[in-house]
Amino acid sequence: MDARSREVNVTSDFDRYPIRGARAVLLSAFLAMAPMMVALAQSQNAGSCLGQSATSTTTCINNLISAVPAPGGEVYFPAGTYPINGSLNMRNGVDLRGEGRYATTVLYSGSGGSAVNGLGSPSQRIIFTISDMTFDGTPATGSADGIILGDNQRSNPLLQRVRIVSFPRYGIHFAGENWDLSFDHTEISTNGMRVTNGSGVFKDVSFAPPSVPDLNAVSFNSCLIEGNGSSSSAAGGVFLQSTSSGPMKQIVFRDSVIEENVGSDQLFVAYASGLVLDGVYGESDEPHDAQVLFEIDHSSGTVSGTRVAIGPATGSYPQSIGIKVTSSPNMVLDTVVYSGPWGANTVIQ
Repeated sequence: MDARSREVNVTSDFDRYPIRGARAVLLSAFLAMAPMMVALAQSQNAGSCLGQSATSTTTCINNLISAVPAPGGEVYFPAGTYPINGSLNMRNGVDLRGEGRYATTVLYSGSGGSAVNGLGSPSQRIIFTISDMTFDGTPATGSADGIILGDNQRSNPLLQRVRIVSFPRYGIHFAGENWDLSFDHTEISTNGMRVTNGSGVFKDVSFAPPSVPDLNAVSFNSCLIEGNGSSSSAAGGVFLQSTSSGPMKQIVFRDSVIEENVGSDQLFVAYASGLVLDGVYGESDEPHDAQVLFEIDHSSGTVSGTRVAIGPATGSYPQSIGIKVTSSPNMVLDTVVYSGPWGANTVIQ
């Protein structure tokens, strides 16, 4: 083969296989950067909001939530304290992620309202997640809540490694229908101490729609619910009440701690089908603690692997009741363990 033929063949091969040499290097670099470019396009950094007033920070973060593409978008919060005085308005398909629950803090100073507005609508269910940050309501006033949820569906986990602390009324407020949600490694503490009937986790019977479960498949996994409520609270830790026409379904507390909450009960659940308390530790051994640890009314399900520590009667302080079950013949109490030297009391009515 002569030189001309070889040149033709080389040219022909290059035309057929043009990605060589420098072109291959550039393509490899582009392909390596492409996922990062997509991630950057779908992420906003809230670090730009640090150092501003509460009003400006609220606006700044909400602008980022509005700007990030959805679904799959994220607003990232580097370590720091973010003062806000209005709600962060969640969007369907947009997540919030901090640098750690003791590194990133959103400090809420609003009067009423909530730090996080997680309300969707029947026509537009809202799905989002929040992870690795603290919401602190210490400066809040009025009937302020940590996070309000309505028309959520399939947010698993909705909160992960999140702390909700020191809000005047409720830490988590269920309003409307919420289906298929989970809260993992979430701390809900010292909420509901500054209003009448405050609570760490709350759902009022007024939000029970007719013939529809208002809470369905909602689980708390490895959570801490501690020190919530006041002396006027019906249940300082957890208050979940539905009606016979719209009972809650599959409410699960697993491997969680519910202790030192104040009010009549630490946990009160009424009209729940498939209620599960599995591996839960409850404690009520101080005079200020609620007298009843777990009160279950008009419900079915199972309490298993659960340990309760309750205090003895001292002076005017009546002995605590570990578990009180009312009008719930299909509620199974299995392997409930009472710890400590204190007296134990289970009431079934």
